[in-house]
Amino acid sequence: MSIERNDNSVNKYPDIRKTKTKNYTCEKKEGESKLHEKEKSYFTSSKNFSYPDIRINTKISNSRRGRVEIFIGKQLKEAISKLPNFNLSAFVREKLIEYLKSKGIEVKEYEPDLLLLVKCPYCNGKFVTSSVKTVQCKWCGKFFKVYIKRGVSRIVKIVKGNRMLLWRKLGIN
Repeated sequence: MSIERNDNSVNKYPDIRKTKTKNYTCEKKEGESKLHEKEKSYFTSSKNFSYPDIRINTKISNSRRGRVEIFIGKQLKEAISKLPNFNLSAFVREKLIEYLKSKGIEVKEYEPDLLLLVKCPYCNGKFVTSSVKTVQCKWCGKFFKVYIKRGVSRIVKIVKGNRMLLWRKLGIN
C-alpha cells in the first residue's frame, strides 16, 4: 500500500504553516509580528530619547520588580569607569525623581515598617535589614537565616517596629 502525497504539501512551502480548525484550514506566515517590530524601533530610535547612547530595555527584566536595565554606549561606560566611587543607579534614581517632580508627579520612598539589627554567624558583623527570613551578609557575602524555629535568633535589636510585628511576619502566633 503506497501513500500518495498532495502537490500542495507543507514541505513544498516551508515558510507557510497550515493550521486546521473544525470547519476550515487557514494559512499563517511565520515571522515576527508588527507589534514586536514597533517595540524594537521604539527602543532604538533616537527621537524617543534625548541621549542616543541610552536606551531602556524592559524585555530582560520586569519593571514591577524595581529593576530596569539601561544600556549605555562604550564612551559613557569608559567615562564612568574613570570616576571613583560613582553609583550610577543612585544617580539615575535621583534624576528620575527630579524629572517626575517637575512634571507634578510625587513619588513616595519605600520605608519598611520593621527594621532589625542582625549579627552574622560567620564574621560577627552587624548590619540593619528589613528581611526576616534569609539575608546576605554585607561584609563576608554569605547567606544565613535570621530566625530559626529552634529558637536560634541572630536578631540583636529591633530598630523600628515591635515584637508583635516581627512575629506576624514570621507567622508565629
